[in-house]
Amino acid sequence: MPRFLLSAAIVVVAVMAQIVGDRAAAPLGLDFLVLPVVFMSLRRGSEVGAGWGFVCGLCHDMVGGGVLGAHAFGKALAGGLLGRLSHRFDRNSPLLQALATAAGALVSTSAAVLLRTALGAEGSLLSTPLLRIGGLVLATTVSSAVIGPPGFWALVRLSGWRYRDGEGKWRFYA
Repeated sequence: MPRFLLSAAIVVVAVMAQIVGDRAAAPLGLDFLVLPVVFMSLRRGSEVGAGWGFVCGLCHDMVGGGVLGAHAFGKALAGGLLGRLSHRFDRNSPLLQALATAAGALVSTSAAVLLRTALGAEGSLLSTPLLRIGGLVLATTVSSAVIGPPGFWALVRLSGWRYRDGEGKWRFYA
């Protein structure tokens, strides 16, 4: 039960940070909700990462408006893909954390934009300026790479997930 409450608290804090980030720094394209998705996919694998991606993406859709399910699809896809690759890398490396967060934001934002465009929410892809779409994806990717390592540090400290060398796995230690 404490892990469930902690997970819910992490999502609530990420949603609140997303609301503040959207209002205060809209041109930067900050995506705080990709942090818990990437964190859990690197720690627990593709199934858990996709589930966290769906929940965080659905929260992003409800807070941000637009097509319901577009960010949920994008973040679930990002969580699943990063979870499949997670066992191949050192998860404690700040460089990997920055690159994984940037990759998660890239996949998530690109999939959400393409899905919204396919559903007609942003006009057709050919009529939408590609520079605007590319700028949004690039800004989100770069800003997520910058906030990735500090976000991972905070999530490791708050969540209780620790890596013990003798066991070779990430486990929850209270």
